Amino acid sequence: MEISIVKLPKDLRPEHLNDRVVVVFDVLRATTTMATAIASRAKEVRVFGSLDAAKNAASEFSGEKILAGEKECLPPAGFDLGNSPCDCAAERVSGKTIFLSTTNGTKAIVAAKGAARIFAAGLVNARATGLAVRKLGMDVTLLCSGTEGEFSPEDNLGAEMVRHAIEDSKEPLLSHDETMKFLHKTQGGQNIVRAGLKRDIEFAARMDQFDVVVEVTGDPPIARRMQ
Repeated sequence: MEISIVKLPKDLRPEHLNDRVVVVFDVLRATTTMATAIASRAKEVRVFGSLDAAKNAASEFSGEKILAGEKECLPPAGFDLGNSPCDCAAERVSGKTIFLSTTNGTKAIVAAKGAARIFAAGLVNARATGLAVRKLGMDVTLLCSGTEGEFSPEDNLGAEMVRHAIEDSKEPLLSHDETMKFLHKTQGGQNIVRAGLKRDIEFAARMDQFDVVVEVTGDPPIARRMQ
């Protein structure tokens, strides 16, 4: 099994996708939010590369739904929720279809189209994802979403955590406190703090909180719990 880390979606090449598993990371916050929603029994998360696409798709959907997204870290006008994992408690999302578009993470998932299998992971489900990917026995691309086109250290940390799990290493890379401090120092973390959403950093730092594996299939992409 060969494992590659790709620092940004713009760096993806066909050899990173063809016949490979791709795990996408937007630790702060999209893939953490997706993992939390699925762990909270959301029916599915439909992923879109733009706010307008998510809004239009949600308007045509007749079932129970939540329109979620973010612009400069905050919920856009007319959206039910932003991109906060803290808002994905079971009493709010259970049984519902979430329509999600974010600045970085959902675009990275769309960019991974063409991979044999696609997963979404944060620190909150890193080990569960790594162990599931290991069982597949395929070559793996760990894709970092970045922050507005720039490398995100927190996504790279997520990738390293999943690689750690694929290699079945039991030693933690960082403690919870170390992870918290690390996330706060990143550009993405600072953006979230300025938006008044510090609690999202604390949530995203909860390593292996969920034993849930989020697989993304279809076009447009839909994230569900891996069966």
